[in-house]
Amino acid sequence: MGTSSAFGGPGGGTPLVPSWIGSDAVDNVPALPTAPIPPGVPTGDMQAPTPLPPTNQPELPPLADPSRFRVGRSNFTRFAHSGGRDRASLGRAVSSYVSTSSGGARHAMQRMGASRSAGKRLLSFLTNAQIHGTRTALRVLN
Repeated sequence: MGTSSAFGGPGGGTPLVPSWIGSDAVDNVPALPTAPIPPGVPTGDMQAPTPLPPTNQPELPPLADPSRFRVGRSNFTRFAHSGGRDRASLGRAVSSYVSTSSGGARHAMQRMGASRSAGKRLLSFLTNAQIHGTRTALRVLN
């Protein structure tokens, strides 16, 4: 059974970190260090020690451009509507995703390490099955 309309995917403004992360993460944050009381100062009438600000606060990344995937999505849609025949649109879509979402080919390659090794193992299995037969290839995998 299908749906009445196709899902267009999440919008470009969808945050990378889910909103529910904040509530649990805030409860488990350790207390900030407090300023030491100087020697010789009476502590009876002093107010509570003032917490020191964190020394190395991470900078928040800038907000991403909401239209960063627009070109890749349109090229991929063009490829899908062609029934897989317009391979140039697929190439442009992949190229656009790599350059805009991953920060370039080098970063994409670093982020895809596990996928690359899984693809390499799958290709090795398929090659082995083609050359030596499926039974032998499966026997190698135990």
